[in-house]
Amino acid sequence: RLRIPLTLAIIPALIVRSLGQSFALPQGSLSELVHIPAEQAASTIEWIEGAPLYRLRGNLLPLVFLSRLLCPAIEPEAVRDRDSFIAVLDVDGRRFGLVVDGLADPEEIVVKPLSAVLKSIGLYSGATVLGNAELALILDPGAIAAKAGVTIDTREEAARSHVEEEQG
Repeated sequence: RLRIPLTLAIIPALIVRSLGQSFALPQGSLSELVHIPAEQAASTIEWIEGAPLYRLRGNLLPLVFLSRLLCPAIEPEAVRDRDSFIAVLDVDGRRFGLVVDGLADPEEIVVKPLSAVLKSIGLYSGATVLGNAELALILDPGAIAAKAGVTIDTREEAARSHVEEEQG
């Protein structure tokens, strides 16, 4: 006899790698992917007052390095010297790039609830077992943006206030 809870959800997710571990990134907030070869990382990632930015089609995109978020002891120089992938995310009016070490194939994943200990970290929305039987935590893009201090884009904020003025 097998009991399956009715509260399980199945979502499409992109599997990303950082620090040798796999994580699931829900595709609902994913806009696009950008590859930065190691030899171009120093010239394409701009550092302004210690904050990394990437110029995407003329607009500055704040970057959050998943490896530094998971392990704050990693020096910024260490993340500059390797191939990186930027997952451009749109979350609640905040647009930012999540920099990861590698990508795997997208998968339909079953969301499992987290224990109280992992919930208290605030970066994860659940866990899953991947097709290769590897465990992966599901990243919460909204919590990542909040923890990294990503704010609403000023252009979007101005556009919203303009729309609100026209409606109100």
